[in-house]
Amino acid sequence: MWIITKDHVESGRRVGVGPLDMRESHNGFHFRMYDDDGNLYYEGYSLCDSDFGPLDDFGQPNAGATEIRYRNRKTGKYERL
Repeated sequence: MWIITKDHVESGRRVGVGPLDMRESHNGFHFRMYDDDGNLYYEGYSLCDSDFGPLDDFGQPNAGATEIRYRNRKTGKYERL
């Protein structure tokens, strides 16, 4: 379960796309999706920090995103799956 909260493809607009309404409660794991060139496309939250669902279900079919990274809660750095 996941939700997209920021769309960088559409001028950084805030969105609420996805099957889970977490309302940015920060209960989930923050992720970012990128294209092959490293351009940031989407940000959001997932209940799991190893879920390709947002990329497979939304990022790739809608904008061609090819990579998803999750923020490590201990280090604060984003790690590629």
